[in-house]
Amino acid sequence: MNNKKSLIIPPINNYSSRQEWETACWNKISKSKKLLSLFVTSYEKHNLVMRVAIMNRLALGKSYREIGKELWISSQTVSGIKKAVDEKSYRSYLARNERKKERI
Repeated sequence: MNNKKSLIIPPINNYSSRQEWETACWNKISKSKKLLSLFVTSYEKHNLVMRVAIMNRLALGKSYREIGKELWISSQTVSGIKKAVDEKSYRSYLARNERKKERI
């Protein structure tokens, strides 16, 4: 991380929306292993690895039960990751269920 210019986050004013800016920042941050290791906790790393592992096993055609047994997780967790893949956006269990509460 000797090159300080590579760590500069682009000004938000350069983007038409906050989401566009966040995407640009994430792209910059995700390219830096040092930044990720500084700001991503071991718990978050574990969750990312598990999500990708689940995605990989789903792509290989494994059943929810097989995946759960191999990775020591519930079928509900596998289902949540499958939904995220289908929707192309991960939402936590809590976030998915808040919408259900609003409908009731």
